[in-house]
Amino acid sequence: MFMMSDYVKISSSFFYEDLFTSLQDGILVVDNDLKIILFNQAMEEISGISSSQVIGKSLNQVLKFNSYINDLLVKSFQTGKSYCDLECDFYKEPSISSFIVSLIIVPFINRNGDIKGSIASIRDISRLKELEKDDQMAKRLSSVRELAASMAHEIKNPLSGIKGAAQLLKHELSDDKLKEYTDVIIKEIVRVNEIVEGLMNLTRVRSPKFELTNIYTILDEIINLEQGTSKGKKVKFHKYYDPSIPSIMVDSDRLSQLFLNLIRNAVEAVSKDGEIIITTKVFSDYLLGNKDKKSSRTMLIEIKDDGPGIDKEVMKKLFTPFVTTKKKGSGLGLAISHRIVEEHKGRIKVVSEEPQKGTIIQVFIPINQQ
Repeated sequence: MFMMSDYVKISSSFFYEDLFTSLQDGILVVDNDLKIILFNQAMEEISGISSSQVIGKSLNQVLKFNSYINDLLVKSFQTGKSYCDLECDFYKEPSISSFIVSLIIVPFINRNGDIKGSIASIRDISRLKELEKDDQMAKRLSSVRELAASMAHEIKNPLSGIKGAAQLLKHELSDDKLKEYTDVIIKEIVRVNEIVEGLMNLTRVRSPKFELTNIYTILDEIINLEQGTSKGKKVKFHKYYDPSIPSIMVDSDRLSQLFLNLIRNAVEAVSKDGEIIITTKVFSDYLLGNKDKKSSRTMLIEIKDDGPGIDKEVMKKLFTPFVTTKKKGSGLGLAISHRIVEEHKGRIKVVSEEPQKGTIIQVFIPINQQ
């Protein structure tokens, strides 16, 4: 006969199953033989392994690339102590780069006070760390922009005077050789003035002029332009566009400048027969917040080249003005690109982890602008 106590047990079982499934933290429980007895849904997402494949298996079999976490689970079981690490690396496979997680490990103690195993609570904080880096970069760039604005103002006025004096001197000279020198002076002043104008564009506060825009029209125009002016290179463009992305409210002129900078950089980075892949999609794993703390669906535009990649030291200060790997570059292109993305409440991310494996630029733009 079915007793009320049986009903309570079944209800309790479903309750705890729902509870562990709802948690955002990955929960892993091992028994006193270090066999896995619980592996919730969040843990499946973190590890990339289904719970059906791990229940009853040895801890070392399942998390064989995470010896640090395994050792703490064993220590907690053996000593009865708890351990906490706010930032440690988690590996899905040895060939894949690690990501950062926070970790809490406690002994698994029954109601009689006996240690029956250990419990790990694991949270993926890699996105949080990325946002912290973005915030630090934004603060650093803000300071640089203030300095740049001051410099641009102080430099521009003397430049005009020097250029005017050089032009007057050229008219006064009768020696053609000396006139050539004044031409050099004027040419270099024009070049410096262009850099100053770039600085002023970087520091100038402006509100985007939002209008309904088809992002593919912008990308296709730039691709056609770069194919026609790629200086002898036969660059192949591969386009993988998500047809579900609607026209969006953006400043089309500013986005044209953004993607012209990024695609031109990719063209310059690849060899004469290089390849560039441009992919768009709705990025469901990431929501960008606006000033009202609401979330917006996000569009990802990814530009991937097969060039030599970017040195680690350059990567650390990539969006800082005047940092460039080009012989004749001003180092303002990426700094301005970062500013344009900021104006659209978006994010820009650069991935270049291995030498000679190319570079990936990811631009995240909210689909529903305020």
